[in-house]
Amino acid sequence: MKNLSIKIIFIKFEIYILRNHMIYSGKKKGLTHPETIKSSQALDTALNKYQRVS
Repeated sequence: MKNLSIKIIFIKFEIYILRNHMIYSGKKKGLTHPETIKSSQALDTALNKYQRVS
């Protein structure tokens, strides 16, 4: 159970970092820039991972 809690905390932190990176990229480079899209896809993956675990 403790490992699951640690995994959830790690995934939440990952989501926080990816979301901030995506927002920064979107503001600086535009919403359709490849880096912003890549960040969005990475965030989607992390959110899906969180949904499976929780």
